[in-house]
Amino acid sequence: MKLTISRESLLTPLQSIAGVVEKKQTMPVLSNVLLVAEDNTLCEVL
Repeated sequence: MKLTISRESLLTPLQSIAGVVEKKQTMPVLSNVLLVAEDNTLCEVL
């Protein structure tokens, strides 16, 4: 699947959660973002 999104649409939500994550992660998985697409829609992951 190919995803096309404007930089601003993705950057704003990522900046709001960036302060929550520690700078020095003990778990590598915390340095990634999970995007889920269902029915041609990008879904929120809780």
